[in-house]
Amino acid sequence: AMILLHLGMAQQGEALARVALEAMFALGAISKDNDVAKSLVAGYHDSRIKRINRVLHSTSEPLKGALSDKLARDVIAESRAAIKELEVASRNVEQLARTAGLHDLYVVLYSSLSDAVHSTVQDMENHIVHHNGEATGFRNEPDFERLGSVATIVAQTVIAALAITAHDTSSDAVAPFIEDARKQLHELGDFS
Repeated sequence: AMILLHLGMAQQGEALARVALEAMFALGAISKDNDVAKSLVAGYHDSRIKRINRVLHSTSEPLKGALSDKLARDVIAESRAAIKELEVASRNVEQLARTAGLHDLYVVLYSSLSDAVHSTVQDMENHIVHHNGEATGFRNEPDFERLGSVATIVAQTVIAALAITAHDTSSDAVAPFIEDARKQLHELGDFS
């Protein structure tokens, strides 16, 4: 993410920062609840079923023809059996963040990065050039204006991931480093 930010690719850096947060939420949730790993596997099987159903219900005949009914039924049955055996439901990202005790990061950081991965009006707003309050053009070039705010998010993610890891390994050696990193980041301030 930091390399992309350095190159002025703010939206791509934001997308990678969002992915890092998702991984951190999963890591933190697994560290607090062993069933989370099972729920991630259940989520994989839910996703398989949804993808196959999308193909089966597609209006594209070539797409539907690429998947035999027998294979689709077999994969769906296999995934349903796996979900039943796991005895847990899949969890979404917000549920993982809650379980990890990181819901505040979900609400503040993760949600703010969603524009980078979903085509929304807010996402497009980042490409509009304004002059005297009027939209005068469109730009698709390196963006260094958001460098500080996204770098702060990346730093907060790394610090939180270290804190989770240090907590789980009972490593007292890492705790002073984490506290110092948090203080330094706070001293830098919010760049948004």
